[in-house]
Amino acid sequence: MDDIFVYAGGTSVHPHVFRSVLARNSEVVEYQVQQTESGATVAVTVSSPIDEASLRSQLESALKKVGVGGPQVDLSCVASLGRGGVGKLKRFVSLSPG
Repeated sequence: MDDIFVYAGGTSVHPHVFRSVLARNSEVVEYQVQQTESGATVAVTVSSPIDEASLRSQLESALKKVGVGGPQVDLSCVASLGRGGVGKLKRFVSLSPG
């Protein structure tokens, strides 16, 4: 089960907000979203080059739409994503355990 991110003021963001944007970009193979105080850090693996600025903007717009004030998203393309002890990727990592 994925973590729901809760931002200042109690704004809750379901993982689907991120997932829907990332899924529309066919070049994105895998991703991991880590909550930050003002948005998220997103790491993606891709099958071909992407427009990182556009994807970042799409994610920030999606966060604004659900009520996150002044969201900031840091996005980076990486060669691979870290996996836990059993080899499973945790796609959404919240600031607070839950």
